[in-house]
Amino acid sequence: MWDGGASRRCAHCASRRCATASRSSGSRRLPETLAVSKVGRVKVRVDSDTCVGHGRCYVLAPEVFGPDEYGHSEVLLDEVPPEL
Repeated sequence: MWDGGASRRCAHCASRRCATASRSSGSRRLPETLAVSKVGRVKVRVDSDTCVGHGRCYVLAPEVFGPDEYGHSEVLLDEVPPEL
């Protein structure tokens, strides 16, 4: 979803870095899944340069993510279980 296309910001999060905002202004499709594991295993990591500490990841997946002492996300599991 776009905010009009002029500023190239994502309408749902107002970020220029969002994968949705990187699409051309004529496209209205949502971004495809970035990675799919063929064997059903998923590894996650937190990019500390882009994490701003909103806490959405550890609110949505508390089994996988938790807050550090500054409120930024940290990964609690080396590998995400298939049931998650």
